[in-house]
Amino acid sequence: MKTYRLALIGFGNVGQGFVQILKDYGTSLAEESGAAFRVVAICDAQKGSIYQPEGYEPQQLLDAVQRDGNLFSLPARVRNMDALQTITESNADIVAEMSFTDLKTGQPAISYVETAIKNKKHVVTTNKGPAALAYQGLKELAALYGVEFGVEGTVMSGTPALRLGSEALQGRHSKNSGHSQRHHEFYAHPYGRRGNLRSRAPGSPGPGLCGSRSHRRRGRL
Repeated sequence: MKTYRLALIGFGNVGQGFVQILKDYGTSLAEESGAAFRVVAICDAQKGSIYQPEGYEPQQLLDAVQRDGNLFSLPARVRNMDALQTITESNADIVAEMSFTDLKTGQPAISYVETAIKNKKHVVTTNKGPAALAYQGLKELAALYGVEFGVEGTVMSGTPALRLGSEALQGRHSKNSGHSQRHHEFYAHPYGRRGNLRSRAPGSPGPGLCGSRSHRRRGRL
C-alpha cells in the first residue's frame, strides 16, 4: 500500500476537520482506496509551522491544538518555514491549500497552487480564488507536470462541490443490498476518480505566509 505524505497550508476549521477525518476514517479510507495518508508538514500563521519528515499522528495534531491552541509543543525537524518553503522543501507528495485568499486577485492561494504543481506535487485547494480566477490555467499546468489539481470542500465558505454531480451522485453499488445508492463520500486519493482531498468538516497574511481557513471569517474568500 502506498503512503502519501501531506503538507497542509492552513490549519483552521477546514484543516482540523480534515485531520479529524483521517483520525476517524483513515483505516477504512486506506482499505478502500489502497492508499494511506500521513501529515508531515503544517504551515499556519497563528498556530505555527512544523515539518517532521516521518509525519504526525492525527490525534497528536488535534490534541496539541485543543490543548494549547497551537502546534508549538510538537516535535519538528524544521520550524517556522513559510508556506512556499513548506511546499518546496518538505517531502510532501500532496499539498492541501487552505489559506486566506484576496477577493480580487486570488492570491496567495494561486501562487501556492502553482508552486506545488511546478514542484510536481499533487495539490487540492478549498479556496474559491484559484477556481474562479485561474482554474483552467492551473488544470493545464497540472497536466503538463503530470500531477493532479483539485478544488473541493464541503460546509466551508460556500465553496461549491464541483465534483458532486460527476462522482457522489452517480450512485454506487452496495455489497450489502446489491442496489445502487446515492450518497456523499470523502475521498483522499490523488489519482483517477478519487482525485481530491476533501473534508466534510466545517487576518490575511501576504504571499509567503501561512494562513488558515475559517468559515466564520467575514470578508474573506
